[in-house]
Parts: sequence; C-alpha cells; structure tokens
Amino acid sequence: MDGVIEVPGSAPIYIRSTENANVIEGMTLRWIWADEAGQMKLEAWINFQGRLSILKGNFLATTTPYTLNWLFLDFYEQWKKGNSDYLVVQYRSCDNPYFPKEEYDRVKLTMDPRTFRRRYDGLFEKMEGLVYEDLIPSVHYIEPANIIFKEVIGGIDWGFSNPAAVAIIGITADNAFYVIDEYYMSGKTTGEIIEKLKYFQTKYKIRFWYPDNAEPDRLEEMRRSGVYPRDIDKSSGSITSGINALRDFIRQNRLFVFNTCRNTMEEFGLYHYPTSSTKTEKEDPIKEDDHLMDAIRYAIYTYSPQTVVRPIIKRYYKPVNSVTGY
Repeated sequence: MDGVIEVPGSAPIYIRSTENANVIEGMTLRWIWADEAGQMKLEAWINFQGRLSILKGNFLATTTPYTLNWLFLDFYEQWKKGNSDYLVVQYRSCDNPYFPKEEYDRVKLTMDPRTFRRRYDGLFEKMEGLVYEDLIPSVHYIEPANIIFKEVIGGIDWGFSNPAAVAIIGITADNAFYVIDEYYMSGKTTGEIIEKLKYFQTKYKIRFWYPDNAEPDRLEEMRRSGVYPRDIDKSSGSITSGINALRDFIRQNRLFVFNTCRNTMEEFGLYHYPTSSTKTEKEDPIKEDDHLMDAIRYAIYTYSPQTVVRPIIKRYYKPVNSVTGY
C-alpha cells in the first residue's frame, strides 16, 4: 500500500507529508518521527499532539532549527525551563566524525553568521530577512493580563484555501497596541467567518473592522450582518508604509502579542523578504505566512485616534483561562 511500510510482527509504519497538516487526523499513534520538523507549521504540531494523546505516545523531531517558530517556543523553551517531558540534543556538523572539519571552517568564513549557526551549529536563530526583525519574543510576547483598552479593533484577511485570518487588537490610552485574540482557519465560507466576527464583536465591543477590501461582495455581506467594515489603505506603497509603522511601534515597545495567539507568533517568526542578492528596499515580503500579518497591518496602519467620535469607554480584558485566554 502506498505510504505504508508493513513490518512482519509489528504495527504498520505510515509515511505522510504535512503539507496538508490535517492528513493525520483520525489516527491514533504510539510514535511520530517528524523529519525537518522546523519547516512544519504550528497546525502540524497541534495535530501531532492530538494523535499521540490517547496512547501517551512519543514524539521525535530531527531538523535544522530554521527560525524561532513553534519548535523553539513550544519545545526548546520547555526544555530550557527544565520540563522533563522534553529533551533537546544539539550538535555541530563537525561533531559528526564523517563531516570534514576543513569544510566546516571554510563555510564559517564565507556564510552569514546567523545562517551558519542555524545550519552548521544547530542553534536557534531568527531567520534572515525577517520583516519584523526587532521583535523580541521574550519582550513582545506576553501573558494575557488585565489591561484597560480605550478601543478594541479587528483586522481581517479573507481566505478559503488559504487561511482566513482575524486579528483582535486592543489599544490603550497612550496608543500601545496589543494583539489579544485571533482566528485562523482554512475552508471557511464568508458566512462562517462573519459569524466569528459577530462573536468577537460582542465579546470585545468592537466598533471598527478593517478588512481586505479586494472583494466588495464580502464587505456587503458584513454590512448586512451588522458588522461594519471601514476603508483600508491599499494604495501603492501602503505595504511598505504599514510595515514601517508597525516596526516603529515594535521598536518603541508599543506593540505586544498575548502568547495565547499562537498563529500570530508563528507568522511573526516566518514573515520575511526575499533573500536573494537582487532584493531592494522597496520589495514587498514574500506572499506566504502573511495572513495575520496583513490583518494586523490593515487594522493598526489604518486606525487613527481621530476616528473615535464617541466618548471613550474603558474596557477591561480579563482572561478566565490562563492557557486559552477565554
């Protein structure tokens, strides 16, 4: 059978690609070996844990540490904190007795140091070309907290085959921005997405929504459902201007993410520019791992305190569950 290795006297071994992270749904497994796990998405890691839960199975990852993604946050950081459920073994290429030491030394002299440390020393580093290079996980990813927001807004990047992404952002009196909730799902219709918007609108008292306006029929469906979109700036140069605005907020420590927003954190660690030598400063980021990045940019870059015409009402966000934030 394709994708199955039958071993006499043993359970079958299933071989799957995680390009579609849901491919292992419905399976009950004792072991998972994820090769090049650092290239897999957060959704795959979530599914791995679900498939291993019933039998309390084991998970083995072998990989280059490509960036500070879920493998760093959920696995490496747990090990560093002393969680005995996790074990990390790191070694340099030249620790392999069959790897030529002279090649290790040659590449070290010619390769970008950060890339070298990831690929030849097995160390976690930010990937090259990150759009939000100045974001520091230990500073900008925070536990959900009791924060007074003068306004809560929402950004929307529509999707179906690609994930639909919704970012919920609280704004304080001094115009600091906090990503406090998210929605990130593939295969959802416009109606299903709008139902989620209505849920957020009730929960957070949201008045201002900033959706991608490329499809007017979706915006009209929002209006008819009582969820009112505002115009966003998608003019020439708006991507660069919006990114620069968010960079400024990050550098000023005025943009934070609740660490319950896992997909947002994942995209911040992956959203990058082309890394070829032909890249120019005006070039837009690569169009992948960008859905929540777009939603956040639409909302924060377009938002202006002057749009608040009603008296400011203080709203409290107080999570009930420390893990989910609900």
